[in-house]
Amino acid sequence: MAQRVEARVLNATQAADYLGVSICTLKKIENLGHFRPYRTPGGHRRYSRQMLEEYLELSKGFFEAPVAEKILLDQGVAGLQRDVIMSLMAAIDTRDHYSRGHSSRVAANAVVLAEHMGLDEERWGALEVGAYLHDIGKIAVRDAILLKRGSLSSDQRRPIEEHPLMGARILEPVGFDKEVISIVVFHHERIDGRGYPSRLKGDAISLGARIVCVVDSFDAMVSDRPYRSAMPVKVALRELRANAGIQFDSGVVEKFTEAYYEREIMLPSLPHSLEPRLREVRLVPAVAT
Repeated sequence: MAQRVEARVLNATQAADYLGVSICTLKKIENLGHFRPYRTPGGHRRYSRQMLEEYLELSKGFFEAPVAEKILLDQGVAGLQRDVIMSLMAAIDTRDHYSRGHSSRVAANAVVLAEHMGLDEERWGALEVGAYLHDIGKIAVRDAILLKRGSLSSDQRRPIEEHPLMGARILEPVGFDKEVISIVVFHHERIDGRGYPSRLKGDAISLGARIVCVVDSFDAMVSDRPYRSAMPVKVALRELRANAGIQFDSGVVEKFTEAYYEREIMLPSLPHSLEPRLREVRLVPAVAT
């Protein structure tokens, strides 16, 4: 069961975390008519704790599986394939405690960003899965390199820069959507063409990969790493803006910044740290869909 939070009003990221589901699953529950969120004047969804508690009482059995498993089930990945992928992701988390929870946050924030950008909901599922699995290829990187506290030599950087391709080799036999594979392979490409592994440039990089690049980089910057302490959030946001149009897609950075200041982005150490600022949000009823 997900950790309980005290805020009376939650945003979509917090509501999904409260129920212990992915954001895409949260939207599916809404579409089935189980509850209706409210909308802020800016059009963003808000949920009362009462409505979520009532739904939990009606759906106790569903919430026993971890969020990661539900993300994979949403994409039709089940049985042995699901178990193998979850085991690989768990192994990465176990090896590198600095990045524990990183993939789940990247997945949640990528979907929030997609909503802010107005992407069709049909694309959210592949984006969420690709974001969750983006680092699965790191299972092939030795601990001595992955957890090194100092800078890496050129030889040591090679396996790091190959982890997107290794991720694709792991996932392709499972039959994932092409967009999922694209995100895993290209989330380290740069707008200026100086990224890896293929040195793609601009719009040649899939939109999903450009979204995950921004979300992944932000989460890495505001997290502790073996070689440095976490950056303050405002410094990380400045880094995104300073590198917009160079490393990052400018439009994606703009929407990510907007989502952060509208209190939608989950942070590493304090996933519910923004709740007190949500309590006084003025609500209007959602438009029925």
